[in-house]
Amino acid sequence: MTGEPNREAVITRKPKEKVIHHSDRGSQYTCEEFRKAAQESNITLSMNSGSCYDNAAKESFFHTLKTEHVYLTEIQTREETINNIF
Repeated sequence: MTGEPNREAVITRKPKEKVIHHSDRGSQYTCEEFRKAAQESNITLSMNSGSCYDNAAKESFFHTLKTEHVYLTEIQTREETINNIF
């Protein structure tokens, strides 16, 4: 890995809002090259504290949401998704 954020994602999606890239503290995310490229693309980096339990609750929630709802529902648009989940 070169240490750069995925430029294709930034180029293709052209985000208009603030973007947050959440990751662990792996060397590819903490290296100066990655941090500089993220800053140039107006991406805020967010990293966990390094504990293996940091994401456990979130991972569990999204697993349950996907397996008990998303995979069982045919949704065509983002608006349908928002209305359907909430």
